[in-house]
Amino acid sequence: MARSINTIMIQGDVVEAPRMEQNKYTQYLLLKVRTIDAYVDKNQQAKQDIEIHEVRVFGQLGRMLSETTHQGDTILVEGALKSFDKQFYINVKSIKPMIKANGSLPGNDVDRRMPLRKI
Repeated sequence: MARSINTIMIQGDVVEAPRMEQNKYTQYLLLKVRTIDAYVDKNQQAKQDIEIHEVRVFGQLGRMLSETTHQGDTILVEGALKSFDKQFYINVKSIKPMIKANGSLPGNDVDRRMPLRKI
């Protein structure tokens, strides 16, 4: 089976309180994740590019994360870029908390993957 080249990984901070939303078909958790790209330009000036990414977490994984993910948490998201109603978002395959907002490290069971579906 061929692997898709549409894979995206983002590590960043949750900038708004996560919230559950509903579209025409299903319920999902909406996360806004900020990434910062720091670099030195050709004039030796330190620069930063800040981007906000909209991440949608569907199903059981979204419901579980709505209780454990908070504004200020640092997370690592793996997924694919999708479009729906002419808007782009990241469809999450797995999500891993890196640092909690209070500065503590999460426990050992931090790898959250989509539950397997029986066909």
